Amino acid sequence: MMTWAAVWGVLEIILIIAGIVAVIAWISYFAVQGHLDRKAQELTRGDEYDRQMASDLREISRQIDRGNMYR
Repeated sequence: MMTWAAVWGVLEIILIIAGIVAVIAWISYFAVQGHLDRKAQELTRGDEYDRQMASDLREISRQIDRGNMYR
């Protein structure tokens, strides 16, 4: 039989791991969005195909911002 101290120790470890995963997910979310915006900015100086790609990347970034991308 596990004691309350042992149970609490396991819960602490689980909460720490969940917190780390949440922070990594949050950082990744903004990193992807920032990358798309930077890439779109670079492509605006290209030919017609590149400008269309830039427009598409900006739209994807806006959808991510609104939370519509993963539904």
